[in-house]
Amino acid sequence: MAEINERQRKEKISLYLIRDNTLDDEKFIKFEKVQVPAANLEMPDDVKATLYIKKNPRDTLPSWTKFLTNDQNLSNTVFYPPKSLSAVVVVRANKNIFVLSFGMGFHLFKSHYIERDFGLRVTLNSVEPEQLRSIDKSNFSENPLHSRTQSTKAVDAFELLIDSESDLMYAITGTSKIKEFGSIVTGRDALVFNTNKEFKQIVPILTKAITLYKSKLPKEFSWFDDIKRVKSPDLVNSLVTELIQKLNKNKLSDVWLGEQGIVDWEEQVGYSFYLRGNFVIHETLNIEDLLKYLKDCGRDISYENLEKQNIHIIGPDHKSVQSWRAYNCLYAELKYEDKIYILRAGVWYEIETNFLKVINEYIAKIPLYNKKLPIYDCMTEKEYNNKFKKIVGYEHMDAKNISYGGGQSKIEFCDVIYNKSEWIHVKYYRGSSCLSHLFSQGQVASETFIKEEAFREKLNDKLPPKLQIKDVTIKPNASNYTIIFAIATNKNIPEELPFFSKITLKNAFKNLDALGFKVNLLSIDIDPIILTKKKNKPSKNKKQTTARP
Repeated sequence: MAEINERQRKEKISLYLIRDNTLDDEKFIKFEKVQVPAANLEMPDDVKATLYIKKNPRDTLPSWTKFLTNDQNLSNTVFYPPKSLSAVVVVRANKNIFVLSFGMGFHLFKSHYIERDFGLRVTLNSVEPEQLRSIDKSNFSENPLHSRTQSTKAVDAFELLIDSESDLMYAITGTSKIKEFGSIVTGRDALVFNTNKEFKQIVPILTKAITLYKSKLPKEFSWFDDIKRVKSPDLVNSLVTELIQKLNKNKLSDVWLGEQGIVDWEEQVGYSFYLRGNFVIHETLNIEDLLKYLKDCGRDISYENLEKQNIHIIGPDHKSVQSWRAYNCLYAELKYEDKIYILRAGVWYEIETNFLKVINEYIAKIPLYNKKLPIYDCMTEKEYNNKFKKIVGYEHMDAKNISYGGGQSKIEFCDVIYNKSEWIHVKYYRGSSCLSHLFSQGQVASETFIKEEAFREKLNDKLPPKLQIKDVTIKPNASNYTIIFAIATNKNIPEELPFFSKITLKNAFKNLDALGFKVNLLSIDIDPIILTKKKNKPSKNKKQTTARP
C-alpha cells in the first residue's frame, strides 16, 4: 500500500521565468544564502539543471519562545531545532531559464530578474474560464485596495467580483484544462501546479508553459490586455527616466508609495527603511518619507538607489518579517508621448488606446455646471467653503459629517448646497488621490441619501430648517437633485484628469445616473498667487516611532 501511495504522490511546483536568458546563475541566485558547491542534476539532451539548497539557519529562536518559558519551569530549548529546508533548481532549456522553487525557495533568488506576469498569463491560457476559484486584484486609486476573492464553487471572473475597467488582476486560481499542470493551477509571478512526473520528465511541462505564455489570451480574458505590460526595454528606460525626473523635482501629485501586495496587518507594526540601532518605524508608507531618508543618507534619487533600497515590514518583535525593494513599492501615472502609463509593483503598464477612448467618451457625456463659483483664493478648502456662508442662496455644509454605518464611520454629505437641490462637492486639485476621494464621497453620500431612511433622519439634524426633509420615511426622487463635482484647477476637465480619477469618475457617474441623479462637473478658477503659494507649501510630518530591532 505504501508503494502505491508513493507512486500517486504529486509534487507542488512553483515555476518562475527569468527575463534575460543570457544571465549566469550568479546574477540572480543569492549565493550568500545557498550552500556551495551547487549540485548538477542529471537531465536529458542539452538541458542543464542546477540545484541550490538554502544554508542551514543559525539556531536562533524567536522572542516569543522566551515569553512562553521565562516564568515557567521550562526551557525554550523545547523549540529546537528551528530548521527549515528550502531549495531552487535553475533549469536551462530551449533557450529559456526557469527557476523551480521548493519550500521558501523564493527567498533564494532576486525577484527583480523574473518575468513578473509569467505565471498569470500561463494560467489565463490554462484555466477553464467558468471554473475559477480565486482572484487577487487591486483597484485604480492612489491607495490601491488589494483584495482576494474566493469561492467554494467554480465560477467565472465576474462572479468573483472583478471589474474589468477598474481592477488590475495579478493572481488567479482555477481548474486546469492542461493535463501537464494537473487539476488546479495558480498564476502570479510564478506558475504553481502539481505533478506526478519524475524530475527528469519536467522539460515537456516547461515547454508547454512557455508556449502558453506567448499565446494570445482567450476571449473570456481579452479585457486583461486593456492594461498591458510594457516589454520594450527602451520604453521602460524612458519611463523610468521620466519618473526619476519627477521625483527629483518633487512633482509628486501622481506618484506615491504603497504596499507591493496584500499585507497581514495582524503580523506587522509598521515599515522601516533600515534595521540599524534604534531604527525608525513608519506606521504607513509615504513617498516624502522615503525621499527624505535617501537625501539624509546622502544618496541620489535614482533608479539604482531605489532598486537597492529595502522597505522592511516590521513584526511585533521589531524584526523584519518581509522586505520589498523601494522601486517595487512605487505607484505612478505618467503621460509620455501622448500615451498613459502606470507603474505597479515594479511593472510598467500601458493603457490600451481603445480602452482609454471608451473611458474618455463616457465621461465626456457629463454636463458642465451652468454657474460659476467664486475664484479659489484661499490656502485651504475650509477657508474657501466658508465663503459660501455669506453668499445668498448657498448653504454651507462642509465638515458637517454624519455618523453612519457603525463604528466610527462618517459620511460628509457635501460641501455646499445651492437652491435646495444642487449638492456641490469642492476639491482643490492635487492629484489623482484627492479627486478619487471626491468622486467616491459624492457617490456614497448620494446613494445613502436615497437608500437609507435612517441616514436622511440624521441628515435633517445637520440641515438648516428651510432645507429639512418633511418626511424622511418617503424615498426621495433622485431626479430632483444634481450632484456637482467642483474642482479648483487650471486643467481642462474632464479630458485632462488623471487616468485613475477618470475611472473613479466614470463609475460614480454610472452609478448615480442609474439611480436617477443628474451629475455635473465644474472647474473653479484659481488665483495665480494662491497657486504659487500652494506649490511651495511644505508637506506635513507623518507619524513615526523609534524602536529597537
